[in-house]
Amino acid sequence: ARERTRAGSRSVPASERFYPNPRSEPASSPLGDSQGGDFEEAYSSAWLRSGGGPRGATHHGWTPWKQHVATKGRDSELTGANKVVEHWRPGMPVVVQVTRLGSGHKGPRVTARPTLPGRNVVLCPDGEGVYVSRKLAGQARAYVKAVGATVVPSDCALIMRTEAAGVSKEVLEMDIRSLADDWDVVRERARAAVEAAGLQGRSPFPRRLLDAATVEQILVRDLFGERVARLTVDSMSSYEAIVSDLRRTGATDEIIRRVRLHTGPENVFDALGKNVSEAVESAADERVWLKSSDESLPGAHIVIQQTEALTAIDVNAGRAAFINDSDNESVAAQVNVAAAKEIALQLRLRDIGGLVMIDYIDMHDRAHRKEVETAFLEAAQHDRAQLTFLPISPLGVMEVARERLQGNNSGRRIVADVKGMPVDPDRPQGGPRRVRGPRPPPWAGAGVGRGRGR
Repeated sequence: ARERTRAGSRSVPASERFYPNPRSEPASSPLGDSQGGDFEEAYSSAWLRSGGGPRGATHHGWTPWKQHVATKGRDSELTGANKVVEHWRPGMPVVVQVTRLGSGHKGPRVTARPTLPGRNVVLCPDGEGVYVSRKLAGQARAYVKAVGATVVPSDCALIMRTEAAGVSKEVLEMDIRSLADDWDVVRERARAAVEAAGLQGRSPFPRRLLDAATVEQILVRDLFGERVARLTVDSMSSYEAIVSDLRRTGATDEIIRRVRLHTGPENVFDALGKNVSEAVESAADERVWLKSSDESLPGAHIVIQQTEALTAIDVNAGRAAFINDSDNESVAAQVNVAAAKEIALQLRLRDIGGLVMIDYIDMHDRAHRKEVETAFLEAAQHDRAQLTFLPISPLGVMEVARERLQGNNSGRRIVADVKGMPVDPDRPQGGPRRVRGPRPPPWAGAGVGRGRGR
C-alpha cells in the first residue's frame, strides 16, 4: 500500500478536515508552489503556460491584470509586478505562484505576486511596508508593527501574523531570514534557467522553482494555535520536524508539550476515537448516513455529487419517514437539521468550493426552515473558508457559496496534496454569512415537490 502521512484537525464531536499526503508523489499538486511560466496572451487576464501541456489544458494558469500595477522593486523583472498589459509579450518568462488548483477543464489560478508564509510573518517580495493582523489591537499591535519596521528586508513587505505578538525580535528575524532565503532560491533558480535557456535557444519555463510547505509545516503554521489542545502524530520523523519548526519559530515550551508521539499498535485515528475514523471514511463516500443521539433517523442520509458547475447535495429521510410516529413535517425538520450539521462538516472535510445546492426535504412551516438555517450557520462557524448562503427557498433549496482552501476532492482522492495549501494568514474564525435573497413571488412553490426527498 502507498505510504501516506495523514493529518486530521479534530473538533468536537468529529474531525474538521482530512489531509492525506502521498509521499511517493511529491509533484502531484502544484498548489502554493513558485513556478516559472511563459506569458502567452491577454484579454482581461494573462494566461501562462506553467506546467506543460497544450494550450487550454489545465496546466495553463491565469492571473488578473489588476495585480500587476504600481509596484516596484529589485525583483520586478522576475515577477512582472510593474508591467501593465501593453508591456507583456508572448514568451516572456514570469515567476508565479499557484494560488488555486484547476478543476475539471478550468486551469489553475496563479499570481505574479508570490508570498512566502511563516508561522509569525508573511514575506511579500517586491513590496513595501509593514502590515499587521486585524486581530491585534492596542499595545500588541503597536509592538508588532514597531518590531516589524526594524526587521523588514529591503524591497519586501511584511504581514505580521497574530502569533507574532508574543515573539521576540530575534525569533522574528530568524523567521524572516528563513523566508528570505527561500525567495533567494527562487530568484537564483529563475535567473539561472533564463540564462541557460538563452544559450540553448529555448524557453526556460515552465518549471518548478520552489515547493510549497510540507504537511508538518502546514500544521504548525496554520492549524496548531491556541485553540488546539493536542497534536498527535504517529511518525518519529514528523514529530521531530514539527518540534524543530516550533522551536525555530519561537513557540513556548507549553505549546511544544502539546505535541504527542503516538506509539501504540493501532492506527492513530482509531486511538483518538471512533468518530474520527468514521468521519475520515465518510469523506470518501458519495452517500453519508445521518446520525442522531436517540437513533430516531434510521436510513436518513445525504448524497453528495460534484459536477463541473456546482456540487449538488440531496437530503433523504429513508425509513425515518415511515416508522416515526410524528407527523411528516416534524420528521422532515428533524432530518434536515441533522443534515445541515453533517453538510457543514462534509464541506470542510472534502474542502468543497464554489456553488453548492442543497435540496432539503420539503418543509412548509417557516419556523422549521429557520431552524435548519440556524443549525447550518452554527455548524459552519469553525470553517476557515469564507462561506455565504441564502435562506431556504420555497422549493426547499439552499444555495451556498464556499471558498475552496485547497483543491476540490472527489471520490477516493480526498485531497490532492496538503503541502501546497494556500494561506490567508489571519482569516477570521467563524466566517459564515447568511444573505437575504429576493422575496419570491406568491405563487412560487405552489403545488411543487410535495413528496420530494421522502
